Amino acid sequence: MAPFYELRKLASDRRDQAIEAAKAEYREALKSIAAIERQLAVETPAKYQERRPSLADAIVSLVPHDRTFGLDDICGWLSKADPSRTFTRGSITSNLYVLVKRGVIKRVRYASGNQCAAYAVPSFNCDGPPSTILDIAEAVLREAGQSMTATEIMVTMIESGFESEIGPKRAMSSLLRGMSKRTSRFMRNGQKWSVL
Repeated sequence: MAPFYELRKLASDRRDQAIEAAKAEYREALKSIAAIERQLAVETPAKYQERRPSLADAIVSLVPHDRTFGLDDICGWLSKADPSRTFTRGSITSNLYVLVKRGVIKRVRYASGNQCAAYAVPSFNCDGPPSTILDIAEAVLREAGQSMTATEIMVTMIESGFESEIGPKRAMSSLLRGMSKRTSRFMRNGQKWSVL
């Protein structure tokens, strides 16, 4: 019986080795496909990972390099990439905040009114006209290269062609309120404001 046992064990070992080799080849093929897909900048690139990645890593692996994206985009990509996993908007938002802080991605537009926040990879050039009052204020401060009072910022904005549907007084109030809330973006020193 011993020789047959050895033969069975040998056959079993060869089968296991063949299965492991096929699995390894399959994993490598998926990685190659994902790399090619990323190079072609498809809308929702698939990314294969042997182990389940952290949420932050999953987000980074899925974001496109050729356009901006928002929270809804990321929610959809994550659900497609790993349907068995549950993702909450709150946890995704928290991870986006961390990724922005680390410089892995950049915020190109803050949420304002009916506009959602927009993000992009740092290498993507998405320069365009500022879309919110805070974006315009930030552009004014950066161009000035010095601290300014809120009044000076507003006057410069109006001189540059800024028009507000709510009137200058309410726009000024909105600007002050917005800069006060965005402490990661604006810094106040007495009556003067600067950008971080």
